[in-house]
Amino acid sequence: MNKKKINFNIPFKGLDDKAVVENAQELNIGQILASRIAYSNRGAGKLMFLGFDIYKGNELELDASDVSLLRNFVEEDEAMTNLLKYRILELL
Repeated sequence: MNKKKINFNIPFKGLDDKAVVENAQELNIGQILASRIAYSNRGAGKLMFLGFDIYKGNELELDASDVSLLRNFVEEDEAMTNLLKYRILELL
């Protein structure tokens, strides 16, 4: 089974393709995604397990079902902005 290596430990870039800075710190895609997973009301099993690894900044080796799980979560999450969704989905 093929696995895809993905590292979400990257800056969140705005429309100008520059890192978004808040309170003098760059926002991190992985930390934002992991927080959305943690504070959502779905996917307490595998999705939360992935959320812990994403938050730690580890490079992940995801199989097709993991990628699909994350893709579906991101696409269906109503709290994420379209820009954030785009930045995450382009990694998947």
